[in-house]
Amino acid sequence: MVARRVYDKSPRNPGHNSVRTDATKVGHSDTARIEMKCSIQGCSGDYVSKRINQSFNRDSHLVVIDGIPALVCDICGDVIFSAETTKAVEVLLESTIKPSEHVPLYRFG
Repeated sequence: MVARRVYDKSPRNPGHNSVRTDATKVGHSDTARIEMKCSIQGCSGDYVSKRINQSFNRDSHLVVIDGIPALVCDICGDVIFSAETTKAVEVLLESTIKPSEHVPLYRFG
């Protein structure tokens, strides 16, 4: 199985929110308990299976997807989605399914 690291929100790389496609072989399902060290240079954390909320821009609109299975570093917060999860998110973002709920959006400044 191949996983794609999606967002790097580590303190070592502030403001970096672009999609990265560094592939890492992990050999697990989205819900399996695994032991894998963080691949961010200088981080000694371990990836932990979690379900996360992630925001995306689609056609200049903010979209939030809740409950995405991911591996998250317990120290720096680096996030990895499996290839299957990434494909499912892409399909969902391209779909015309109405959102299950609406959330408030606050603008800073």
